[in-house]
Amino acid sequence: MNLANQTSHPFTADIISALQFLDTRARKPKQHLQVTLLQDDLGRAVLIHSNQSLINPKLLLANTGRAFKPASLQRWLDELKVDFAPVLASCHKFETFIDRTVLENDQPTWLQFAASGWGKVSDLRPLVEQPQVTVTQACEPAPQIEVRWDAPFESDELAVNEAVKQFTVRRIKQRLDETLEMPPLPQSASAIIELRNDPDADAEKLAKIIEADPSLAAQIVGWASNSYFSAPGQVRSVQDAIVRVLGYDLVMNLAMGLALGKLLESPEVQGGELPFWQQSLITAGLNASLCDLIPAAYRPTYGLTYLTGLLHGFGHLILHHSFKPQFDAIAKLVQFNRHLEPSQVELHVLGITREQVAVALLKVWRLPEEVIHGIKYLHQGDYAGAYADYAQINRIAVTLARQLGYSLGPISEVSDDQLSPLHINRDQLTKLIQGFGEHAENLQSMAAVLSQK
Repeated sequence: MNLANQTSHPFTADIISALQFLDTRARKPKQHLQVTLLQDDLGRAVLIHSNQSLINPKLLLANTGRAFKPASLQRWLDELKVDFAPVLASCHKFETFIDRTVLENDQPTWLQFAASGWGKVSDLRPLVEQPQVTVTQACEPAPQIEVRWDAPFESDELAVNEAVKQFTVRRIKQRLDETLEMPPLPQSASAIIELRNDPDADAEKLAKIIEADPSLAAQIVGWASNSYFSAPGQVRSVQDAIVRVLGYDLVMNLAMGLALGKLLESPEVQGGELPFWQQSLITAGLNASLCDLIPAAYRPTYGLTYLTGLLHGFGHLILHHSFKPQFDAIAKLVQFNRHLEPSQVELHVLGITREQVAVALLKVWRLPEEVIHGIKYLHQGDYAGAYADYAQINRIAVTLARQLGYSLGPISEVSDDQLSPLHINRDQLTKLIQGFGEHAENLQSMAAVLSQK
């Protein structure tokens, strides 16, 4: 096969001469070699490791003697004028470190040779037998997120309590107890939950609940006034926002999200990251757009789908509130391990994930089961139990947010197996992605409403 005809990669000749295992039809494998760019006072370096491993900066320092920080991989790719990180040390001038566990693996290893080409390689000596390459120990196995379908929701609270055992400092136990007995559900949110079960609920009753909280009322009116909704005329009241612009269902769930957003302070953003509520709002918007694509006979509740997206990362705020010293360690590790789900890093440091701690708290607050299931099973691609459509929509929305550059995390493709249960076809998804960028600026400006206290 003439690779030069398959890709414009400038290192084609080096790759072909070193390894002859290219398959341009191969999809991105679940397990493969990962390239992470590092930087210190001496310059940039490359670390090659398994995508199933977690980079430990302490191990890296102990075994290389260099205090590396993560560097911008995208900036490097732009400099090389390529769209993927070349694995072979002959393809770049930087000092290269290979994690020892890569060589201890007896199974053939997948390497990326072109933008869409992968190869399965048994002999990794071409990577090792080069002058600028050093084999070292920098990684450890990344924990896997596993949620049992048949496990009761009480198990999430037990998991949170169990996580305390890995800490010897007494105040951590106190922080955890404060988390599970965290600020009570705001009165407005509690009233909305009660209204949900009221057979005589209507826009007037919902408006009264919202108007009892002046800041919440101002947020709802401000939201409805945004040009994103193209409301005819001026929005003058909460009831006007409900009846004429947003609709009862959306306002009920939006008000819930706004009320919960007041409880916890958002953490400072890391490099290249959008503020928390901007990410949440974009994910909620994608959830809603996906919901619109589903035929009416199969479509879940629009407002609850929206709320699931809005709160999908709420556990991130809880961890920031209750485990600040550990949260800083998590934030540092996440920057090193962009190839992993942030929840995997949380599991490594705390023994719990943001989804577990969110579910434990939202359950206490009696939020709708649809929302809780949609968050609990966010990372379980094979989940097919109750309210699986909420989890599936949420998962696809998070994937799209990452593809579009609005959220950090491992980038993957949405498979037909994910779309099929929702009765969404590939063409519909493509049009959604193409059109969503037009609304991104409005959505991000609307996120300022969520940040108001």
